[in-house]
Amino acid sequence: AVLTIKKATLALYSGVENILFTGYLDSLRSPAMQFLYGGFIDSRRYKETRGLDLPLKPAYHSLKMFVERAVGSDRQVRRLPDLPEDVYAFEFRKGARSFYVLWCEGGSRKITVPWVSPVAVRTPIITEEGQAQGPAESITATGGKAEVAVSTIPSFLE
Repeated sequence: AVLTIKKATLALYSGVENILFTGYLDSLRSPAMQFLYGGFIDSRRYKETRGLDLPLKPAYHSLKMFVERAVGSDRQVRRLPDLPEDVYAFEFRKGARSFYVLWCEGGSRKITVPWVSPVAVRTPIITEEGQAQGPAESITATGGKAEVAVSTIPSFLE
Protein backbone atom coordinates (compact mmCIF):
# COMPACT_ATOMS: atom_id res chain seq x y z
CA ALA A 1 0.00 0.00 0.00
CA VAL A 2 2.80 2.37 0.93
CA LEU A 3 4.70 1.93 -2.34
CA THR A 4 1.50 2.07 -4.40
CA ILE A 5 0.64 5.56 -3.11
CA LYS A 6 4.21 6.83 -3.32
CA LYS A 7 4.57 5.60 -6.92
CA ALA A 8 1.20 7.02 -8.01
CA THR A 9 1.97 10.41 -6.43
CA LEU A 10 5.45 10.61 -7.93
CA ALA A 11 4.11 9.54 -11.34
CA LEU A 12 1.51 12.33 -11.41
CA TYR A 13 4.08 14.82 -10.15
CA SER A 14 6.40 13.75 -12.98
CA GLY A 15 3.70 14.43 -15.58
CA VAL A 16 2.47 10.88 -16.23
CA GLU A 17 -1.13 11.11 -17.41
CA ASN A 18 -2.23 7.47 -17.25
CA ILE A 19 -1.23 4.84 -14.71
CA LEU A 20 -1.91 1.17 -15.40
CA PHE A 21 -1.71 -1.18 -12.46
CA THR A 22 -1.38 -4.87 -13.30
CA GLY A 23 -1.14 -7.91 -11.09
CA TYR A 24 -4.44 -7.51 -9.29
CA LEU A 25 -4.05 -10.93 -7.67
CA ASP A 26 -1.21 -12.12 -5.46
CA SER A 27 1.32 -14.50 -6.94
CA LEU A 28 0.19 -18.01 -6.04
CA ARG A 29 3.38 -19.62 -7.27
CA SER A 30 5.98 -17.90 -5.18
CA PRO A 31 5.27 -16.31 -1.81
CA ALA A 32 8.83 -14.95 -1.94
CA MET A 33 7.75 -12.73 -4.86
CA GLN A 34 4.95 -11.02 -2.94
CA PHE A 35 6.94 -7.77 -2.85
CA LEU A 36 6.68 -7.67 -6.65
CA TYR A 37 3.21 -9.14 -7.15
CA GLY A 38 1.53 -7.63 -4.12
CA GLY A 39 -1.78 -7.30 -5.88
CA PHE A 40 -4.99 -5.72 -4.71
CA ILE A 41 -6.85 -8.99 -4.07
CA ASP A 42 -5.70 -11.74 -1.69
CA SER A 43 -5.77 -14.66 -4.12
CA ARG A 44 -5.54 -17.37 -1.47
CA ARG A 45 -8.70 -16.16 0.24
CA TYR A 46 -10.28 -15.55 -3.17
CA LYS A 47 -9.74 -19.20 -4.15
CA GLU A 48 -11.02 -20.46 -0.79
CA THR A 49 -14.31 -18.57 -1.16
CA ARG A 50 -14.58 -19.39 -4.90
CA GLY A 51 -14.81 -15.70 -5.69
CA LEU A 52 -17.92 -15.13 -3.57
CA ASP A 53 -16.00 -12.88 -1.21
CA LEU A 54 -13.63 -10.35 -2.70
CA PRO A 55 -10.84 -10.05 -0.11
CA LEU A 56 -9.43 -6.64 -0.88
CA LYS A 57 -5.97 -5.80 0.43
CA PRO A 58 -4.80 -2.55 2.03
CA ALA A 59 -3.19 -1.48 -1.28
CA TYR A 60 -6.63 -1.53 -2.94
CA HIS A 61 -8.24 0.63 -0.23
CA SER A 62 -5.30 3.06 -0.19
CA LEU A 63 -5.33 3.47 -3.96
CA LYS A 64 -9.10 4.00 -3.85
CA MET A 65 -8.59 6.78 -1.27
CA PHE A 66 -5.96 8.36 -3.51
CA VAL A 67 -8.05 8.18 -6.69
CA GLU A 68 -11.15 9.61 -4.98
CA ARG A 69 -9.10 12.64 -3.99
CA ALA A 70 -7.04 13.03 -7.17
CA VAL A 71 -9.80 12.73 -9.77
CA GLY A 72 -10.64 16.19 -11.03
CA SER A 73 -7.50 17.82 -9.69
CA ASP A 74 -5.33 20.06 -11.82
CA ARG A 75 -2.56 18.41 -13.82
CA GLN A 76 -0.01 20.61 -12.10
CA VAL A 77 1.08 18.75 -8.97
CA ARG A 78 3.42 20.89 -6.87
CA ARG A 79 6.09 19.66 -4.47
CA LEU A 80 6.37 21.99 -1.52
CA PRO A 81 9.75 23.73 -1.41
CA ASP A 82 11.99 24.41 1.57
CA LEU A 83 11.48 21.04 3.26
CA PRO A 84 14.19 18.56 4.22
CA GLU A 85 15.32 16.32 1.36
CA ASP A 86 13.70 13.19 2.85
CA VAL A 87 10.27 14.84 3.24
CA TYR A 88 7.77 14.58 0.40
CA ALA A 89 4.81 16.95 0.37
CA PHE A 90 2.80 17.22 -2.85
CA GLU A 91 -0.06 19.64 -3.37
CA PHE A 92 -2.97 18.70 -5.63
CA ARG A 93 -5.42 21.49 -6.48
CA LYS A 94 -9.12 21.04 -7.17
CA GLY A 95 -10.41 24.46 -8.09
CA ALA A 96 -9.89 26.67 -5.05
CA ARG A 97 -9.26 23.71 -2.73
CA SER A 98 -6.06 21.77 -2.17
CA PHE A 99 -5.12 18.45 -0.70
CA TYR A 100 -1.68 17.11 0.05
CA VAL A 101 -0.01 13.71 -0.05
CA LEU A 102 2.70 13.66 2.60
CA TRP A 103 5.42 11.27 3.78
CA CYS A 104 8.95 11.21 5.13
CA GLU A 105 11.61 8.64 4.27
CA GLY A 106 13.74 9.26 7.35
CA GLY A 107 11.43 8.20 10.16
CA SER A 108 8.90 10.75 11.38
CA ARG A 109 8.82 14.49 12.03
CA LYS A 110 6.54 17.51 11.98
CA ILE A 111 6.37 19.82 9.00
CA THR A 112 4.52 23.06 8.28
CA VAL A 113 2.34 23.35 5.18
CA PRO A 114 0.31 26.31 3.86
CA TRP A 115 -3.34 25.96 4.88
CA VAL A 116 -6.02 28.65 4.61
CA SER A 117 -8.93 26.91 6.37
CA PRO A 118 -9.07 26.91 10.16
CA VAL A 119 -9.02 23.09 10.32
CA ALA A 120 -7.20 20.45 8.29
CA VAL A 121 -7.79 16.70 8.43
CA ARG A 122 -4.90 14.26 8.13
CA THR A 123 -5.81 10.71 7.11
CA PRO A 124 -3.11 8.05 6.78
CA ILE A 125 -3.40 5.43 4.07
CA ILE A 126 -4.61 1.96 4.98
CA THR A 127 -1.86 -0.50 5.87
CA GLU A 128 -3.72 -3.12 7.94
CA GLU A 129 -6.08 -5.86 6.81
CA GLY A 130 -9.70 -5.16 7.67
CA GLN A 131 -9.44 -1.37 7.63
CA ALA A 132 -11.72 0.55 5.30
CA GLN A 133 -10.49 4.00 6.33
CA GLY A 134 -7.44 5.26 8.14
CA PRO A 135 -7.90 7.07 11.48
CA ALA A 136 -8.49 10.75 10.72
CA GLU A 137 -6.87 13.48 12.82
CA SER A 138 -8.10 17.09 12.96
CA ILE A 139 -5.38 19.73 12.94
CA THR A 140 -5.95 23.37 13.82
CA ALA A 141 -4.32 25.73 11.34
CA THR A 142 -3.15 29.16 12.44
CA GLY A 143 -1.76 32.04 10.45
CA GLY A 144 -2.36 30.25 7.15
CA LYS A 145 -0.25 27.24 8.15
CA ALA A 146 -0.81 23.78 9.59
CA GLU A 147 1.77 21.76 11.50
CA VAL A 148 1.48 18.12 10.45
CA ALA A 149 3.15 14.91 11.59
CA VAL A 150 4.59 12.86 8.71
CA SER A 151 6.10 9.37 8.69
CA THR A 152 7.13 6.72 6.19
CA ILE A 153 3.41 5.89 5.74
CA PRO A 154 1.82 8.38 3.33
CA SER A 155 -1.12 10.41 4.54
CA PHE A 156 -3.61 12.83 2.99
CA LEU A 157 -4.17 16.32 4.29
CA GLU A 158 -7.42 17.97 3.27
